[in-house]
Amino acid sequence: MTEGQEFKHQEPRETPQNILSEKVSKLKFQSSTENFDLFELAEGVEQLPSSIRLVLGRNYLYLYRDEITDAQHTHAKVQIGRFEIDEDCNINNFIADADDSLVSETIGMLAHIPFFSELKKRFNIKDPTEENLARAKQIADGSNRKAEDQQREIDALKYLAEKNRLNEPREEIDVENDEVVGSVGQGETGVLHEDSNKRYLESLGAGPCIIVTAYDSNNRTAAMTHIDGLTEENTTLNRLFEATGSVEVRVFGGDSSSINQLVSIKKILEETGATVEEWDILNTEKSIILDRETGEILDVKKGRERKGTSKQDPMTMQLRSLKGKQPAKTKFY
Repeated sequence: MTEGQEFKHQEPRETPQNILSEKVSKLKFQSSTENFDLFELAEGVEQLPSSIRLVLGRNYLYLYRDEITDAQHTHAKVQIGRFEIDEDCNINNFIADADDSLVSETIGMLAHIPFFSELKKRFNIKDPTEENLARAKQIADGSNRKAEDQQREIDALKYLAEKNRLNEPREEIDVENDEVVGSVGQGETGVLHEDSNKRYLESLGAGPCIIVTAYDSNNRTAAMTHIDGLTEENTTLNRLFEATGSVEVRVFGGDSSSINQLVSIKKILEETGATVEEWDILNTEKSIILDRETGEILDVKKGRERKGTSKQDPMTMQLRSLKGKQPAKTKFY
């Protein structure tokens, strides 16, 4: 030791891995996430991009761009990608969730931070080119415009829902005789023609699912479809109108998780020129019954398992999910 030289004990500097490990250990549940301060990984770097947000989960460190709104989920920002974290909080993979141009631009904005610079090299993320930057701006602007348009559609639906709440409550009915009721399950359309031996169409438990009814008072033809997340809306609704002709249309159910599907249904109805008499949506779960004789919609007082009701068990739903979104299956009673 050199005479007169004083040594001080220094605590070892926390590494990004240690920081991540400590944060992950405090997450309560497997699905928990929390915002992560970019500064904690910046290692003394002062100039940090304000538009980039990190979110930490047990398995991933997520990258978001806060100035770009997700066009499909207007409450959310665009997720650029995820760094995969193993049990020891080593980062061993990068998964891109956005266009390559947005990925290269975003990682480029972080490249002056040693932690991200090392990850950029390890996962071979390219430097953004002028073409990349131009495309990234185009995508960001387009996503924001679409999100604004989508939000306007959502606001219009919320207005229709609020307006509908001013209506008088519907009457309830309990039809005990299965022989006069046609049951419409998820992913199904039921149709009653003038010569049908059934009087009612019934569907239970809409919300987040959506029920659309159509009724032609001239020939007393009634149709009802129960649209869930696995139902392709356009073909389903077109077939509904083909079965009924000139109709009165009503829409029921839906919630915040299916709001985009409601937007899609509203656009399709507008394109077909249909006049929607009722938007009983975005409130409580709906179980309704349509009277073919009168065209009246009533609330189901007591849900019953009808004869001939299609199964909605987990196996059936899994098989449907494997096929992707399909038009509703039509049942003529």
